[in-house]
Amino acid sequence: MPTRPFRAPYVDDIREETEKFSRLLSQSKHLLVRPQDPPPKLDLSDIVKDKPDLILIDYVLWSGKFGGETISYFGGTLATRIREAYKDYPVILVSRKSRFRRHGEGEGQLGAIDAVIFKDEIEENSLSVIRSLIGWIQGFEKLRRVKTRNWSSLVRTLDANATESEKLKEALPSSSKDLFRIRFTEVEWSVPEAARWIYRVLFRYPGILYDSLHAATSLGISENSFQHPKVQSIFAAAKYRGVFASLSDRWWRDRILTSAFRLIRRAKLEQVLRTSFAAAFEKIHKVRLRPSRCIVTGREHADTVCYILRKPVLHEMTLEYFPDDRPRVMDPARVSFKAIIESPEVRYELLSAEGRRQAKRILRGSRG
Repeated sequence: MPTRPFRAPYVDDIREETEKFSRLLSQSKHLLVRPQDPPPKLDLSDIVKDKPDLILIDYVLWSGKFGGETISYFGGTLATRIREAYKDYPVILVSRKSRFRRHGEGEGQLGAIDAVIFKDEIEENSLSVIRSLIGWIQGFEKLRRVKTRNWSSLVRTLDANATESEKLKEALPSSSKDLFRIRFTEVEWSVPEAARWIYRVLFRYPGILYDSLHAATSLGISENSFQHPKVQSIFAAAKYRGVFASLSDRWWRDRILTSAFRLIRRAKLEQVLRTSFAAAFEKIHKVRLRPSRCIVTGREHADTVCYILRKPVLHEMTLEYFPDDRPRVMDPARVSFKAIIESPEVRYELLSAEGRRQAKRILRGSRG
């Protein structure tokens, strides 16, 4: 941590809100948030006067007059202006969940905004939100320290090995891949672009990195069992330690598989990951791990995760789902039969034609 607290202005048009949330987010000695009125004519001088480490902006900023002028812009408009003039620092949107959802904003429409935090979450657990904001600050700081910003330096910053580097390349936007092929070591990345790619692609889609749920389910064990200290010791070398590692725990998928199969071979068991890992672990370490259970059948050793319900499920109890334009190197999204039957969040147009036919049969069967 730095010798001084990290600094962050919080721009909101309602003074009571600005002061309340600035106070809640300043409870740690490591982060100092100051209230900031929305600037007339998008003048940034007051916002960046003390060279802040992060900037917080409320979603709607048009309910009052400041500096003798009515403010009539959204937070995204101010974020775009900040990105032009103060581009290498994180810009975080602050909103109520209900307001954000009502206006139909999503990850794809955030523009210059790096992430969203919700006032509801600040009120419920401000220290958790503070840790997340500090993670954003440190991640951008780590990217800013890289002097030669080419592909090789980005891979080093992510702490990826040669095999992972090739997969990461496949996760780049198409335009970037073309540029890297032409002049591979000379193409430069910007700090905001790299941060957005890491957070919105590598962290969002499982396939190169896994969160604890996907990691556990790939091994056929429960998420709680995956957190067992002895299990974590096996996968210590698989832990992601690159940019934004402090935002949430991630593990390199291929390193997990390599370590798991090494243990299975040592135990001289069948090379079937989801059914053999727990047995191998018990044989070698004398610790019984709880299996993952399918949310549709209740059977043990579920091996994939339902995109909608975020619960383990057996692959044969799912349909492929197409909710986004994730890179092909990532795991395909799958939706469980349980979600098909019970969840209003399932959008049937995001199933394949055959998937829609199967979904109709599943629904008819559920009605008897």
